[in-house]
Amino acid sequence: MNALLDRFRAVRCYLAEQFEHGRREVVAAGAGDTLVMMDGVGGAMFGPLLVRRALRTAGFSACTVIFDWHRSFRGDIFSDLMMLRRNRLQALRAVRRIREIRRNFPQTRIHLIGFSGGAGVAAFTAEKLPACGLVDTLILFAPALSPRYNLSAALRHVRRCYAGISARDTVLLGLGTGIFGTIDRVRGPAAGQTGFLKPVGATGDDEAAYAKLRQLRWSPEFRRDRHHGGHTAWAGQTFLQRNLPALLRDRPSYPCHEGWFDAPPRA
Repeated sequence: MNALLDRFRAVRCYLAEQFEHGRREVVAAGAGDTLVMMDGVGGAMFGPLLVRRALRTAGFSACTVIFDWHRSFRGDIFSDLMMLRRNRLQALRAVRRIREIRRNFPQTRIHLIGFSGGAGVAAFTAEKLPACGLVDTLILFAPALSPRYNLSAALRHVRRCYAGISARDTVLLGLGTGIFGTIDRVRGPAAGQTGFLKPVGATGDDEAAYAKLRQLRWSPEFRRDRHHGGHTAWAGQTFLQRNLPALLRDRPSYPCHEGWFDAPPRA
């Protein structure tokens, strides 16, 4: 019941944010921190708008940039999920946008945040960044990537990466990706449910890159922040207000697993 009530609260906050502030691409340009945000498939901008609302409520000053990588009309979830080549091209467009931000605001700290399918596009973007240091933090909430997707290229181009995972995310990242596939086109449970596992053929260099990955695994204590382990709970207002600023400062409120998992952790 509490989880259901929190979903209703999230929807209410999302609608209120749209009504009160709209869905402008950029808010508060030139702040000390810049968040480039990518929503999940369908393009409703649920995650990015809730991030804006949470940071405003928490009093955390940041520029927020919504990067719209989606294919066409709102709600076209299948095209967004299945068009891998196009999604990688959108990642190149995102790289150009990030470089433009860096040119215009050389002192800002840039953080790249993706939700669900958008976490996959965020990872594709990080892979194509020109050098480590352009992006401080890569945050992948409920990533709809395959568990053994090799993140090493993305990790080499950021200072740190957090992945929010939950074994309770069984509908969208278990059943859903088992039927329709992940955004990198692998059928089966996604990394957002199982955690990122050791990639096939991983090298010593890959393992060194994975030292930048901190996997934030859901546990019952997350309930104190109204996070009940579901897919959309990573965008819950209480969770974001209390935890996102800490992640951006590399001071996570919960224990993290460093690197890959050798096997999916037990629920």
